[in-house]
Amino acid sequence: MISQILETMRYREMIKNMVIRDLKVKYQRSLLGFLWTLLNPLLLFVIYIIVFSQVVRLEIPHYWAFLLSGLFAWNFFAQSIVTASNAIRYNANLTTRIYFPQEVLIVSSVLSKLVEFGLELFILLGIFLIFYPKIYLLNLFFLPVVVLIQTILIIGLVFPLSCLMVFFKDMEHILSLLMTGWFFLTPIFYPDFLIPTVYLKYFELNPMFDLISLYRSLLYQGELPDVIQLFRSCSVSILFFLVGYNIFNRYKALFAEVA
Repeated sequence: MISQILETMRYREMIKNMVIRDLKVKYQRSLLGFLWTLLNPLLLFVIYIIVFSQVVRLEIPHYWAFLLSGLFAWNFFAQSIVTASNAIRYNANLTTRIYFPQEVLIVSSVLSKLVEFGLELFILLGIFLIFYPKIYLLNLFFLPVVVLIQTILIIGLVFPLSCLMVFFKDMEHILSLLMTGWFFLTPIFYPDFLIPTVYLKYFELNPMFDLISLYRSLLYQGELPDVIQLFRSCSVSILFFLVGYNIFNRYKALFAEVA
């Protein structure tokens, strides 16, 4: 496994070029460019603000900050999972013409979403620093660590999902349904203290549960991340990566026969 990871890293120039290509293709001839990436989460943000602060009336101070601290992190997660899972299937012709590790397609797809998320975070931090008094610059040094942990988790999940996408065409529709359910089972627009205690242990099995809590600690609560949550989230992400990569390596030789 280590040798395969090192081989993929030798193609870092190709990964960089693919990331640049993906971003150029996505935003070329677009009047608003990158702003389109912000519109989807911002639209959801406005809807949730209206519903949960005015209709349901959740008693959460600065609900807009509470919501933003989790929504953009989820958006990065969901978009990366859906897009990168299809990377090999959509680039089947490329993999048959020239040799390169197929991991390159997955990594470059996730990294292109990471670039977008980085720009979103930059704008988000500007909003928080101006309008929200609880955010502290010292805490933000932990933000890249949390982003890295989340990125490792995403890649680890995409490895087996990309296998399923190649072998089972219906998986694309199934994944869309799964991501919708996953969203509502993650405390993004509601706080975790509203979850009944009897069910909390099941919610905590969700790998995004700790990650959203970590983002919320840094951006909304203005606190240092919980060490146990940080360690647990890091361990889970690495575990998903190792297991997912093992599954991917077992089946990737069959992709050319099916895709």
